[in-house]
Formats: sequence, structure tokens, C-alpha cells
Amino acid sequence: MNEISARHASHDRLPPEAAAKLQRLKDRAEEALAFRRMVAQRAKEAREDFRRARDWLAELQTAHDDGRLTKRTRATPAYWDEAAVAAEHARQQGEVERSGQSLSGERIEADKERLARERERVAQLAAAHGRRETELAEAGERAEKLAGLVRAVEDWLRTLPEGAAIKPHDGALPKPKKGEAGVDAVERLRQRIDALGTELDTVRHAPLPAAEVKRRARAQIEALAERGRPKVSNSASDGGWIEWPKAPVQVGVVVVGAQGVTIGDAPDPMALIAWVHRDALVAGVEALVDAAADPAALDEKARRDRIAALASEILGVERGEEAAIEAIEAAGLQFVRRPEADPRAVLNLAGELLAPRER
Repeated sequence: MNEISARHASHDRLPPEAAAKLQRLKDRAEEALAFRRMVAQRAKEAREDFRRARDWLAELQTAHDDGRLTKRTRATPAYWDEAAVAAEHARQQGEVERSGQSLSGERIEADKERLARERERVAQLAAAHGRRETELAEAGERAEKLAGLVRAVEDWLRTLPEGAAIKPHDGALPKPKKGEAGVDAVERLRQRIDALGTELDTVRHAPLPAAEVKRRARAQIEALAERGRPKVSNSASDGGWIEWPKAPVQVGVVVVGAQGVTIGDAPDPMALIAWVHRDALVAGVEALVDAAADPAALDEKARRDRIAALASEILGVERGEEAAIEAIEAAGLQFVRRPEADPRAVLNLAGELLAPRER
């Protein structure tokens, strides 16, 4: 069965509620991507508005510094002067005054108020641009992580053995604490997931007990000593001839115009030493092991049991996280998903199914 057929087969074997949940996630991922594109357009427009205003402010500042950004003030005329009114209207059409001439009774001075207004406008547009960029980052994160979750779930489905029964989880789901808001519940549960994950890593990398390390060390020394045992001939023709232990070596060969590598053998002193001083080596290595003994050591059975218990507890907490997220989304709110969430928790499937690879 090819990959595409296997994927569809896994989807077809999903329980109805799980299949519907996966489709909802896909729909939401597409909606999140479309929303991200819309927010990106808004951010682009805000960025362009800010840049235009900033550039215009720079021109006004230059005009101000050169004495060209001015305004005219004059006393109100005692009579209606149509020519003066027309001239005033003409002046109001310009952005920057370039002439120092004035009509009778007028005074020309630097237009500091206008420069202040433009600065305030640029500050407002900069703030709007910042808000749009924040919205874009948040929308991008939601879209990226939701799409990542969908991919992870589908990848996991492809790892399930062909013919494996995909059953829903039949146990009770964890409930939020009384009076706890959905967002607070998710945050608390995620902190618990992180703590359990850290403990799981610690257990996986816990040192071995001293007894097990000694057993492995003795086996290694025994194998080395056996390899170092010389072979002595007692035949009539070459009696007393000794064949010393050898080890394969790789030797570089250089000739005129070329170079290469040849494989040969050479005496193996480490193996011979192990054969001669086997007991001393064992005693010395065991002393080193005792000196490095760690009270947190775990034997293989204890390690497997603890890993299984922690993995089961993490899955249970993730089921509670998923239930809290569903309640948040049912209220019409958006929430950032975790792409690494366990697909069995996301789709409410049985815990007996194959765990994701990272577990």
C-alpha cells in the first residue's frame, strides 16, 4: 500500500467523532491562514501610511530648518476686501510657504504648530503600525502552529500499523478546577506537561546502577582479554612459536601522483595487557564505578516502569488540556495550539495506540 493509500486508510478507520474533529482542525487551519493573509494586508497598509507620514514630516522639518515652513498672521480688516480674501485662499492651498513676501498688515513667522501636529500624526501612525505588526505576529503564530498540529496528526496516522484498530478513548476526561477560567486551565496544564516531560527526560537519562555497570565492564574486559590471549604452537616443526594478538589498522599510502589507504594489522598491546592483568583491570575499573555511583540510578526494569507511568500521566494531562481548549473555542475565542500535542489526546483516541515518535 502506498503512502497516500495508507493515509486515506487510516483516516477511514478513524471513529466518526475523531474524523469530524480532524476535519474541523483542517478547516480552522485554513481559516487561520486566510485570517493571517488579511492581517498581513492591514499591516502592510499601516506600514505604508507610517512611512509616507514619516517622509513628509522629514520634508517639513527640512523646510522648517531652512525657514520655509511659515504661516501668515494679520489683523482682521475693517472692511471687506475681496482681493485680500482671494489671496488668503490661494495661500491656504500650499503645504509649504516658499515666499517671504506679505500683503500689507501681515506678519510671517515659523509654523511650529503645524510641525508639532505632523509629529503627533506620525507618532499615532507608528503606534497603529506597531499594533498591526503585533496582530500579524499573533495571527501568524496561530496559523503556523495549527497547521503544524494537523500535519503532526496526519503523520502519526501514517505510522499506525495497517489493520490496527483505532478506538476512541472510553475513560473520563479531566475537568478544570472549580471557578478556573479556560485559559488559566490550559496554562496550568501546559506547565504540568512541561514538568512531566522534564522528569521523563531525567528518567530516560538516569545512570545505571553500579552493579550493572560493573557487569558490563567485566564483560568488556573479558572479551578484550580473550582477544589478547597468545597462541603457542607445540608442533615438531615450529614448536615454541608464539602468535601474538593483532588488531586491524588502516594505513595511508602515498606514491608519486596518487595516494590511498591500505588495511593491515599490528600488535594489539591493549588486548595483551588485559590478558596478563585481567583481575587487576577488573578491580581497578570496579573501584572507579563505585566512586561514580549515583543514588538516582535506575535499572532497566525500573526505568521502563517509570517511563510508562510518566507517559501515561502526560497523556492524561494532555486530554485535560484538549478539553479546556475545546471549551475555549466553543465560546468563539482563538487559542494557540501546540503542534507537539499527542494526537491521541487531540482526537480523543485510546491510549493503547502507538505513541508519537517523540514519546
